[in-house]
Amino acid sequence: MESSPRKPLLALLGHLLFPGLGYFYNGQFRKGILVGLSFILAIIILFRVSGICVSFFVLILVTGLFLLVQILLAIDSFRIAKRLQNYQLQKYNKWYFYVAFGVIFWTIIKTLPIQISRFGIGTQYFSIPTPSMAPTIEVDDKIGVDFSANLKEIKNGDLVTFKPFAENETLYISRIMAMEGDRFEIRDNHIILNGSQLALEKINSFNSDENPEEVITEYSETLVNGKNISIYRSNLIDSTVRNIPELVVPRDSVLFISDNRDKAQDSRYLGFISKNSIKGKILYTWWSEDWKRIGTNLTKK
Repeated sequence: MESSPRKPLLALLGHLLFPGLGYFYNGQFRKGILVGLSFILAIIILFRVSGICVSFFVLILVTGLFLLVQILLAIDSFRIAKRLQNYQLQKYNKWYFYVAFGVIFWTIIKTLPIQISRFGIGTQYFSIPTPSMAPTIEVDDKIGVDFSANLKEIKNGDLVTFKPFAENETLYISRIMAMEGDRFEIRDNHIILNGSQLALEKINSFNSDENPEEVITEYSETLVNGKNISIYRSNLIDSTVRNIPELVVPRDSVLFISDNRDKAQDSRYLGFISKNSIKGKILYTWWSEDWKRIGTNLTKK
């Protein structure tokens, strides 16, 4: 049988690229498969199913520990390869087996978490495609959502994901503005909840990048529970929703109003949403093009 010394650097890089491949390269077939499968299961359990990453701090802590373990295993692959100077090549020590290992590994990594997310459990992660919740959540922000949250404890002002249409798998994000029994009204573009108008304080105005005729004004709005939120309003408002007569939220229903008031499809257009349509509570922004937004605790926004 042909022999060939193992190259420690290849073993190290192999593991860093495809966890387990370093051991596979070193002739430890079972250990390589076990480490690769353990890596996949750890990602699914720690970052998806368990729901332990309920804050950005915990996410960073778990990620750091996870990466540390992978670095230690890569170093172990390096040390083992360094000792194998008279290694007898195995049938699977071929470049195409290494490629197959990598392809299978990343295919599972890409597809399995997506399939698990369909069950709506643990913590799920999403990229935001629309500006409906700006300035609180911007386009392309990456957010964490707790699908294991006790939805019986949700309250006015909470940011949540919901699925308004049973035949459509699309998840929406918005803010709960009124709940069962609340009286909701919009009068001259001002929200009135249970007879009290929500206080608005202007922050600044700026021209839209998309339309030179549009001026967007940012306000601080005070909700009935005292929480202050930032909202956008446009001078090109849809006149059909400028005034909405008083409505009472029915039993087991909620009413959503998004923060980007004139660029969102919320309850002003969709009507009341069943409480059962709420799927998760939005936790934090874990990535954003604006680094100052990374780590934002959205449960307090």
